Amino acid sequence: MEKRNFSSQLDEEYFETVCENGLKIIVFKKPQFNASYAVIATRYGSVNTGFTENGVHYDIPDGTAHFLEHKLFEGEKAPAFERFAKTGASANAYTTFDKTAYLFSASENFYESLEILLDFVSHPYLTEENVKKEQGIIGQEIEMYDDDPNWQTFFRAIDGAYTTHPIKKDIAGTRETISVLTPELLYKIYHHFYCSNNMTLCVAGNVSPEKVVETANKSFALKPNDNICPDEIIENKGVSAKRSYKKLAVSKPLFGIAVKTELEKVALSDRRKNEVAVSIALELIAGGISNFYNKLYSENALSDFGYEYMTSNGYAVVNLTGVSDDPERIYSEFFKSVKKLTDGKTDENDFETVKKNVYGKYLAAFDSIEDVANMALSADFSGSNVFEPAEIIKSITLSEVIDAAKLAFCEDNASMAVIMPQDE
Repeated sequence: MEKRNFSSQLDEEYFETVCENGLKIIVFKKPQFNASYAVIATRYGSVNTGFTENGVHYDIPDGTAHFLEHKLFEGEKAPAFERFAKTGASANAYTTFDKTAYLFSASENFYESLEILLDFVSHPYLTEENVKKEQGIIGQEIEMYDDDPNWQTFFRAIDGAYTTHPIKKDIAGTRETISVLTPELLYKIYHHFYCSNNMTLCVAGNVSPEKVVETANKSFALKPNDNICPDEIIENKGVSAKRSYKKLAVSKPLFGIAVKTELEKVALSDRRKNEVAVSIALELIAGGISNFYNKLYSENALSDFGYEYMTSNGYAVVNLTGVSDDPERIYSEFFKSVKKLTDGKTDENDFETVKKNVYGKYLAAFDSIEDVANMALSADFSGSNVFEPAEIIKSITLSEVIDAAKLAFCEDNASMAVIMPQDE
């Protein structure tokens, strides 16, 4: 391996190299684990809605990245899942806003399973028949999501917060958008984004970094593309809807609150620090130490509450979800808690406590081969490294967290979606 990255603060290291074909490989050698885990991903997700190649522009129908994720598992000779079953590996895949990833975990036959992963990802098999069949399968999946209350609160809130950015679109697309997909179009999109220099392989577990690279050189068939040209993504100011309501089969109202950050106000060099700062701010505003959380839970006014900060390809959004008989009260109390932080009324001791908790959660990820590999993948896709948050958390100040919160929690950029019981 060409590069060894070591953190004395964490007492952790990983190995990194770029193959001759441009594929980046990151390996965490963890001999104390019986199992090993591998994930390979391309920088192509649901927000990529078009690209230009040789002067010709191509539109990408909504849901295509997710559709390709499904189709790559279907090999010409045998489906990938059947091949993994013979090695005893457990395989899966996922599509997000900014990436498509393929993965497996195995306690034996790791390198044989790695060969399968790298082989099927780099050898698509698309025909008129199997594309048409998949359109029916994913169409049923889309209908299922239409009736899923949690999925609907999540996406309807984000849809309300954004005006033009394709993060508004459901990752799976619609029946109509996937109905236009053909093998020819899918191959065109695949060969533009699935190329060695647009992909990263992350491995963690009881493995040899040298053998991982050797396996990749032997089994990964994709070549680089020096003309990757996805469409620029633009978002307008403001929101498209402050409120959204839908009735589904739920016993109590579910809510989703999305607050978008005006990311252009954050310098590129500061975005990793901004991500850490907003995560700490979220804990102060709505975490277990906050008055918001403790007051509402003690009154049984809030349950199944969760939150996250998502940021990547031209977007940064805070997302909160939960169950409450009075979603409007939750919305109001949340922004009261935001104001407490941004007005500088947060106790320094609370800030130090939250910093320690956030740092503890970060450290805990290194005890999971799945978590550390996916964390390394996300860091690489954001142009940083997996050790960077350690130094940021250690040195960040309350004033820096407050400054980040003022950008991240602007109520003018907030939208709430509510899923109500059908008998109301």
